[in-house]
Amino acid sequence: MRHNDGGSGWLADQMAAYFFDKETVVGNTAYYNKGSGDFYMDPGDQTSMIPPSANLQYSGPVVVMVGPACASACEFFSYDMTINNRATVIGQYPTEGAGGSVEDFMMPEDIQVQLTIGRAVDAQGNVHLEGKGVVPTVKVPVTAETLLKQANGEDVV
Repeated sequence: MRHNDGGSGWLADQMAAYFFDKETVVGNTAYYNKGSGDFYMDPGDQTSMIPPSANLQYSGPVVVMVGPACASACEFFSYDMTINNRATVIGQYPTEGAGGSVEDFMMPEDIQVQLTIGRAVDAQGNVHLEGKGVVPTVKVPVTAETLLKQANGEDVV
C-alpha cells in the first residue's frame, strides 16, 4: 500500500471485504456542526465491508506494507485490514493520517479548492486515522544503516 495517495474510500472498503467472511462495520464519518461546535454522525450511515461469495474470499495470511506516503483510501484499506487482526501491518512509519471526507469548492477565476468536511471514525465513533495514521504492528527499525540503504535507493521494508 506504500506510495498510494488514495482514491475511493468506498472502493477501498469493498476491496478489503475480499479478505473477510462476513459483513463487517468499519466506521462512519463525523461532520462538524458550526451551531453546536461539535462533530456529529448519522448512526444509520455506517460503512460496512460486504464480502463477496465464498469462492472469491481469501482467508490466508496477509501482510500490508505501509508508510507515510499512504493516504486517504490507502489508509482506509490498511485500517480495514487491522480489524480482527486480519493482517500484519509492516513499515517504518505510520500512514499519513489524512483520511477524511472532502468536498470541492469553486473560487473566482475557476479556481477549485478541496477541503476536508468530515473525519473518519471507527465503529465505536473514535477518530482513528486523522493525525494518527495506521501504525505498523511490525516496525522496521530506523537506524543509520537503514537510512543509508534508503539513500542508496534500497527498500528496507
